[in-house]
Amino acid sequence: MGELVRIDFQGDALWAGQQDGEVMVAVKPICGALGLNWDGQRQRIRRDAVLGATAVMITAVAADAKNREVLCLPLKYLNGWLFGIDAGRVKPEIREKVIAYQRECYDALFRHFQPEVPEQLIVDADEGAGVTHAPFDEEPDDRGGASASREQWRLGLATVDMARVLAGPKAGLAKWSELAALGHMPPLPAGMPVPGMAGGWGVAAEPVSAEDAVACLDHLLKAKPNGLPMPIGAAIAAIAERDDHIAIDQLHRALQRIGVRVMPPYPRFGGYTVAVANTALGVAQIFQPTRWRGLLWRRVLRAVETGRLPDGPMEIGGLKSRGVVIDLPIVLARWEEISS
Repeated sequence: MGELVRIDFQGDALWAGQQDGEVMVAVKPICGALGLNWDGQRQRIRRDAVLGATAVMITAVAADAKNREVLCLPLKYLNGWLFGIDAGRVKPEIREKVIAYQRECYDALFRHFQPEVPEQLIVDADEGAGVTHAPFDEEPDDRGGASASREQWRLGLATVDMARVLAGPKAGLAKWSELAALGHMPPLPAGMPVPGMAGGWGVAAEPVSAEDAVACLDHLLKAKPNGLPMPIGAAIAAIAERDDHIAIDQLHRALQRIGVRVMPPYPRFGGYTVAVANTALGVAQIFQPTRWRGLLWRRVLRAVETGRLPDGPMEIGGLKSRGVVIDLPIVLARWEEISS
């Protein structure tokens, strides 16, 4: 790996770099910033089955221009380590800082390594959300290469949307250009917004089957992301029962950091609902390995009974976001069925 890059966060200097296309984050500076015992945290990482298998010692050029051995974690596993720090057991003077790192550190590092594209492409991602493909033939075209097939277009657009959700339209357009160079997407005409955004291609999406909608919801409910002690469906059920208010509040905060919230009754939502944020990294990671990656999951979840778009932004994990809401009884009934 080449020179480590300094990223300023919460008044601290973090260090990260890229190796074989993956962002690697130095762990010791974070421990120092949070006042954590380095030896203890290093041992905890080594003991963990996932973190221990992915942590690596990397020779990197440090700020003093000398080569040093640095213990690094892949960025995608950083939250797995951070959420293992119990904010309730650290010194009171650093508790808020630990929580801030758990909420925001991943986002700050991820955004740092994204490419830049024109600012005018920042538009409302909720407009034209039903677009999934454009009318391109399966046959090779006259541009000297294979045209983007419908399936390539669908998968390509999902990848573009994934990049846009995680890091904004700048990364979305950069990903589009990369896929177009490989022949997986058509070239983006000058001045044309990215499909799925306002003013996109406007091609109607194919209907979502009830089976696919239920399968998409099942995948979300069965997921157990880092930082959540149980599957999402079990967490939602526990929050609905509210037996232990202190424990439930902690669980709900952890759920919201992923991008899911049990919403109280509001006039514009009706009764209790489950909201899923379309700009949450945790939600994007849950659907990334599936056929619903990108923002396709949102269109599919809307086909679940009572699934719908809210008429305005929702507050999830302290951030304003749009997404999908589903009535809580529908979600609880589905979780009871798949968990029994």
